[in-house]
Amino acid sequence: MMSEFKYLFSPLKIGSMEIPNRIMMSPHGMLGIRPGSDEQLAYFEARAKGGAGFVGIAGCAVHSMHVYQGMFMTSRDPENIPKIKRLVDVIHKHGAKAFIHGPWMNGAPDMPQTSKVVPATLWGDNQSREMSIEEIKQLVQDHAISAANMREAGADGMEFPIGGGAGLQYFVSPLYNKRTDEYGGSLENRIRIILEIAAEIKKAAGRDFNIGFKINPDESLLGGPDLETGIDVCRRLADSGDIDWLRIAARGQKPQMTHFHYPPSYMAQGTNNYASAAVREVVDNIPIIGGGRMITAEFMEQSIAEGQCDAVFAARAFIADPEWPNKARRGETEEIRQCIGDVEGCFLRSCFNMPVGCTYNVEIGHEGKTPAPAEKKKKVAIIGGGPAGLQAALTAAQRGHDIILVEKEAHLGGHVYLEGQLPGLTDRQALPAWYEHQLRKLANVDIRMETEADADYVLSLGADAVIIATGAEFSPTGISYMQMNAVEGWDTEGYVYTPEDIILKGAELGDRVLIFDGIGYVTGPGVAEMLADQGKEVVYVNVDPMIGRSVQLLGQHQVMALRLKEKVEFIPNNAPLAVKDHTVTLKNVLTFDITEIEDIDSVVMVASRPSRDELYHALVGKIDELHIIADAADSHWNSFGTDDATKAGHKVALKL
Repeated sequence: MMSEFKYLFSPLKIGSMEIPNRIMMSPHGMLGIRPGSDEQLAYFEARAKGGAGFVGIAGCAVHSMHVYQGMFMTSRDPENIPKIKRLVDVIHKHGAKAFIHGPWMNGAPDMPQTSKVVPATLWGDNQSREMSIEEIKQLVQDHAISAANMREAGADGMEFPIGGGAGLQYFVSPLYNKRTDEYGGSLENRIRIILEIAAEIKKAAGRDFNIGFKINPDESLLGGPDLETGIDVCRRLADSGDIDWLRIAARGQKPQMTHFHYPPSYMAQGTNNYASAAVREVVDNIPIIGGGRMITAEFMEQSIAEGQCDAVFAARAFIADPEWPNKARRGETEEIRQCIGDVEGCFLRSCFNMPVGCTYNVEIGHEGKTPAPAEKKKKVAIIGGGPAGLQAALTAAQRGHDIILVEKEAHLGGHVYLEGQLPGLTDRQALPAWYEHQLRKLANVDIRMETEADADYVLSLGADAVIIATGAEFSPTGISYMQMNAVEGWDTEGYVYTPEDIILKGAELGDRVLIFDGIGYVTGPGVAEMLADQGKEVVYVNVDPMIGRSVQLLGQHQVMALRLKEKVEFIPNNAPLAVKDHTVTLKNVLTFDITEIEDIDSVVMVASRPSRDELYHALVGKIDELHIIADAADSHWNSFGTDDATKAGHKVALKL
């Protein structure tokens, strides 16, 4: 069935190009996929073939001395033209247009700059010197030379970032630009380099070579100019006649406002729509491309229909599912692997120098390579329907094995299901829903819900191979990485609970609840907010100085803090020593001071999560091929739990 998307799949004129639809795959980092490699080629081909109309190739910096070597291909270096041409050609092969992302500075103001030179002196552990006029003029020429190179590579245009921590922002924004020459001071002076770059590119690469800028028109949360000033910047750029599109991404900047740069599930779809709509009211002579947490085709269609933008951009939607545009166009939205907004499998991985990925798209870096058929068909029993078990079942079934998937609950998803019940995390429900939909289509998969599997039951299945994916479960003991002993009184019946008790078992709590968060993830704040929304008086005790320590690099600690600000009493740097007679004794982990919190009706421990490995040990020596994976083998307390689980499930299934 074809779905009606009147605007999203209509063509759009941008400069000299006609884009086949209104969908831009925005440039994004691909750490771990070697620039110019066959893997990178396959990555782009999958997304162009999947329906992206306008595809951005990221990180082709306009000068090699401004980026970390080995991570990007510089557009300034003519030796890279053949490599980039391969990417452009494969994008064109599927009817899409290709543009090159041309940054020139490391993307955060607190980062050391490899060039040691910046538009204006910035703060940080290393302060680079201010650029000279001669260096600025050379930078303008570097952009023009890069554009000419990219034209030779067959690209349809280039886009340059003004915002999000990129170099040109430090000219345009008075928050950073303190220069006193012709490139500083007035707005006219601050945007001078942008107009010079655009004009020189048109001279060097031709008037029909298209130029866009990604701009942050609202820096008010950073203490910079407000939206009105940003709109004026956009108007002046559009009126220059040398710029063909503007892409709007407001407020975000690493590290101060990372949650706006990579909006998580706590934030509504269309985070930047207010800004793109305001710009579009003033700028009507070039297309305005909007985005920021755009995860459903329906919302994208609505954004264009309501005049909030002329086209939409998305990165994580394409990371999660390269084929989502074609699926949406065919009316197969239930087939789309929807981004769940945890930002762990993609950006957070890159923060730790791990290859680009997705929490539940295990094919990244392996596009076009379907799992090899099994040499010998097996009957495989998978115990546990969490993310690891679900992915193991899907991969193994795709390889031709017969699968029995056993789950003790009435739902699939494991810890992801639990998290998906919490405020701001409901998008996570998409993960088990997608897996269940895929598995129920397969004739060789038998899903057995509400089935408690002990050793006798597993042996009765007569499976050739057994995968234990039983996960982990929160302990009521209160043990955490800063609290090594069990809390005195933790086993008081009807007083101490875990998240599973509340969310899965419906435990009734008293009116005044103390929550101890010993893991620094999203679960503790989520439970605190849920209970506060139910009318409970919540005392939220955190072993760390901040909320959400493990997702700090994503800026999610800021989001959660704002959500809880008016709802709970927050006590940081503390862990419980004892719970007794409606009193909780706390110890400050920094000063060792003792505090007693009285009149507590219930306690919730969000701390250690021991593996549920009993079944595995009961089966050792009784099953010829026995595997234990993910949390059942090595429990995660905070971030990467789901990301590692799906990858573990895929990996073990490839071994069968």
